[in-house]
Amino acid sequence: MRITNQMAYSGLLFDMQNSMEDIFNMQEQMGTGQKINRPSDDPAAMVSITGNKTQLANIAQYKKNIDSTKISLSATNTVLTGLQQILSSGSDMAIKAGDMSSQDRNTFAGTVNGIMQSAMSIANTKVGDTYIFSGHNSDKPAIDTTTGEFLGTPDKVLTDIAPGIKMAINVTANELFSFKKTSAADPATAVLPSYNQVFSANPVGAFPTPGQPGTPYDADPVSALNTTAGAADPNAANSGSTNGGTLTITEGTNAPVNVAIGAGDTLNQLRDKINASGAAVKAAVVNFDKTGGAPDYRLVLASSPAGSSDKISLDVVTADAAGAGLNRLAYNATTKNMTLGKDITNYNYITDPTNPNYYSFNNNYLNENNVLRSINFLKESMAHNDGGRIGKAVNYISNLTVKLRQVQIDVAARTTQMTDQATFNASRDTDITGYVSNKLMLQDTDYAKLALQTTQKQATLESLRNLSSAFLKSSLFDFI
Repeated sequence: MRITNQMAYSGLLFDMQNSMEDIFNMQEQMGTGQKINRPSDDPAAMVSITGNKTQLANIAQYKKNIDSTKISLSATNTVLTGLQQILSSGSDMAIKAGDMSSQDRNTFAGTVNGIMQSAMSIANTKVGDTYIFSGHNSDKPAIDTTTGEFLGTPDKVLTDIAPGIKMAINVTANELFSFKKTSAADPATAVLPSYNQVFSANPVGAFPTPGQPGTPYDADPVSALNTTAGAADPNAANSGSTNGGTLTITEGTNAPVNVAIGAGDTLNQLRDKINASGAAVKAAVVNFDKTGGAPDYRLVLASSPAGSSDKISLDVVTADAAGAGLNRLAYNATTKNMTLGKDITNYNYITDPTNPNYYSFNNNYLNENNVLRSINFLKESMAHNDGGRIGKAVNYISNLTVKLRQVQIDVAARTTQMTDQATFNASRDTDITGYVSNKLMLQDTDYAKLALQTTQKQATLESLRNLSSAFLKSSLFDFI
């Protein structure tokens, strides 16, 4: 094969360009500190580098999320501690009110109202531009300060703190402070009702709508006696007593009251005769069914005023069968056919919002689960000098203190989990960085080695330049 001058020139130029490119790449590596500066430098290595850089970027974002969440939960814990102090003050006030005069109770009701305003202020705590108890409605207050209604959403705001791990950064006001009305058409006083308020269209003694929960008048907030056996239809003949008889009611130190019961009386008639007797008790027919199934109407008796249902004695004279009819009401030292209940379904503990008495002032369920309700209950009871209900308010606040403590424990647990995750994320960051830099050696530049290689390449380039210069000066006559 004949080697022409053009081929020699091209070969020299190619070698010089390669040497210059190598020198440029080495100088770039020393300048950037990275061995690989573009995908074409090493495609396989760049895939590994990109994957590891993505993990490092994700870890950096998780760190930001964790730092932000810890700030939010720290603020939440701080204000919950303030709420704990408010509940403590309310409890102290309720306990002291037990020994106060009527005038003093009325006066201190204003102080309790101040406690409620403080609780509302805590519920509407803002960190930056965010209302921390409002759920997804974080740009709006959590509580309506006029009605006490919960205005936010019950949703947890979640953030990513690790691959596949989300953490709730908030607590919502409906967990502790208040609730949202079932319908916008419900009374404005539904959340913070007035003393003894009962939302029922039925007058005293009226038979409840069939299939619906009972609508008792002034459900007792403390305790009441109830029959253990009920009736499907309280208006059916013999549902109260088959043979009739006499029911003797004694409450505490009050004189016994005899109530004549007619043969075939219905359960509703039995209730009405007790209420008309003048005895220091009140009677109601309540549907104990809470599943929407077959009605289970029972007679409920409570002391009036509230607070002494455990002192009621019921003696029965009847020809009704044992454990049936009027004998269901026997309740004395030897015969106790009734049950003394503290929280009676559909009477003073109503969980079904469709129940007409759901918003009742005396609903234990709402009162013991919502701070604003419990404080309102205490305020109204003090203003009306109701010692029995003031005592009940102490129990409500005690239950809420336990509930608050559980929420605080949950917040602390989330904070601890985030701290642990942050430590793990930092460890992963170190491991990945070390894997890339120290083990794979894909990016970090070996300066000493590059300096030596650059010197060698420069010497090679200089030799090529000298050779090309000498070659280009040569002509055919040099070889003749």
